[in-house]
Amino acid sequence: MTGLRVIGAGFGRTGTLSLRRALDDLGFGPTYHGEDLLRHWSHVPKWHRYATTGTTDWDDLFAGYGAGVDFPVSCAWRELALHYP
Repeated sequence: MTGLRVIGAGFGRTGTLSLRRALDDLGFGPTYHGEDLLRHWSHVPKWHRYATTGTTDWDDLFAGYGAGVDFPVSCAWRELALHYP
């Protein structure tokens, strides 16, 4: 896996779980979703760093993921699109 291939800019409660399922079924996943943040508490400091400094190690955060949707990904879509063109 070489990083995110699909970046969802839509906010939560806008069909992101369905989009996650579709991306996974189409072979773009696994897809990072806000639920993943709740499952992986080690991601919280990484997102906190982004929130406070505007930077984080995207490759480390998204290791093993091929797509990202929902919050907090949707809040960083511009930076992610630059990092994963």
